[in-house]
Amino acid sequence: MTAKLSTLLSSQVSTYETVLPISKQSVKYRPFTVKEEKILLIALESDNENEVAMAIEKIITNCTDGTVEPSTLALADVEALFLALRAKSVANRCEPILTYTDESGKVHHIQLTVDIDTIEITTDPDHTNEIRLTDTVAILMRYPTLRNTNQINPNQKDTEMMFDMIANCIDEIHDDTGNVWKADEISKEEIHAFIESMNEEQFSKILNFFKTMPQLIKEVEFEVNGKKETVTLRGLQDFFGSPSVTSQ
Repeated sequence: MTAKLSTLLSSQVSTYETVLPISKQSVKYRPFTVKEEKILLIALESDNENEVAMAIEKIITNCTDGTVEPSTLALADVEALFLALRAKSVANRCEPILTYTDESGKVHHIQLTVDIDTIEITTDPDHTNEIRLTDTVAILMRYPTLRNTNQINPNQKDTEMMFDMIANCIDEIHDDTGNVWKADEISKEEIHAFIESMNEEQFSKILNFFKTMPQLIKEVEFEVNGKKETVTLRGLQDFFGSPSVTSQ
């Protein structure tokens, strides 16, 4: 009787379909249940990025009946799919709590309301994943995935995490004689040594790949001390967590 009771409502759940922006994969999904909402809330309360990433992975797996492997998707695809799930599940809005520090140093906690339908995956028009480092050497980048996020060691320093993320996102290295080095076939140490051999201009090109890659972004207005301000929200953590900003 208990087993039947737990599935009593499942046959009445609607299914939807969406196309992911990066992979162009068509995905069928169902809305959250209370079970998935609980997973998300517990992760958000932890204020730990790895916990949130694992919760999102679990929720997407559940709501697509295991037909999608979220850990291998580009982050922009994960974010777009999660937004689609959220919009059909709870409400077509999210309400992050903004921590805002004004000119006097006073801290305000402001609830924002964002219409999910107005949140878009934005890509800089100059963005490219093919980066020419010299006249004879170029690299092909791949987008960070949820798996890359899950592999981040919370005990690492920010610089170490940045270098690991860059190493994970290098796909291939080419030279003008036709040689191709596939990053998956090269040791992590050798990739790191290659990155560390770059000059400042070359390294800046790598960083620009991450700054301009597709991401969820939305400018949201709010009012504090009788004055209108604007904050730019980026990524799921901002939309469903607690972003912060200091008055300029």
